[in-house]
Amino acid sequence: MSARTISVEARITTSENDERLKELQEKVEARCPVYTMLKAANVELSDHWKKA
Repeated sequence: MSARTISVEARITTSENDERLKELQEKVEARCPVYTMLKAANVELSDHWKKA
């Protein structure tokens, strides 16, 4: 892992199914200003979302 790689593990407490969790992840990645700023700066993001 290089200095320009950030690893994120999100644990979500929800009764929603995996498809809805993936949908949330995609929306957060598209709209989160920190996430989009890091992507624009060519920082590699390794993110893993799962149910808590």
